[in-house]
Amino acid sequence: TINGNQIGGSIPGSFARLSNLYIAGLGSNRISGRIPDSFNEPDGLVSLMYLYLDNNRITGVPRDLSNLKNLQLIDLQYNPIRSLDNVAGLLTSPQLVEIDLSNCQLSGSGLARWLARGYPRANTLHISDEVTPSLGLGNNALSGSIPENIGTLLPDYIQGLGFDNNQFSGHIPSSLSNLTSLTIVELQRNELTGSIPDTFSKLSNLVTFNVSYNHLSGQVPPVIPFTTLDISSYEGNAGLCGTPLPSCT
Repeated sequence: TINGNQIGGSIPGSFARLSNLYIAGLGSNRISGRIPDSFNEPDGLVSLMYLYLDNNRITGVPRDLSNLKNLQLIDLQYNPIRSLDNVAGLLTSPQLVEIDLSNCQLSGSGLARWLARGYPRANTLHISDEVTPSLGLGNNALSGSIPENIGTLLPDYIQGLGFDNNQFSGHIPSSLSNLTSLTIVELQRNELTGSIPDTFSKLSNLVTFNVSYNHLSGQVPPVIPFTTLDISSYEGNAGLCGTPLPSCT
């Protein structure tokens, strides 16, 4: 890995000739431009599993990454990507299950269209122990509703969702309760309204659940883990009640 240097310029197309490369650590440099189309050459980065390009100046990825058949993790946080359309090709990579696009200046309401391209399905995967299947979109300016059918757009092996610090509005979709492997759900600091769906009682694996600083109301689901979370998970929602908050009247 060559993290934390002063490497600048674009990624050369010849980088894709490294057919035995297993992990590429290129974070915290000054690399700019789009990831080159050569990354998808059939005989190119066939061994690559982990790609770290965080804290650079990357603006997008190829529209087709289907030949990166072993890529499981890509970290693009803190890059000026600006639109989900600029990373549309990520969901064509057949094994890619951990995607971090937090702090990427993303805006707009295109999340449903982006996810509809299809996340990889579990029956085709051999997920490494080094990977936490997750989608990180925190600290952007994404807007509109979280898709009502997100529980079917995402596969049931997903363990982490980071949608915090955006501009999402509308209700929390009850279909999230289909994702029973979830251990982390971060929805804090959005514009969400309505209640926490009763069906969330099925999310028994949750360790972190944060909906603070929205506009939610109603009763916190009266089951563990929701009743045992710290009160900070719910603060900033004047209409919420029930353990660990004051009782509902």
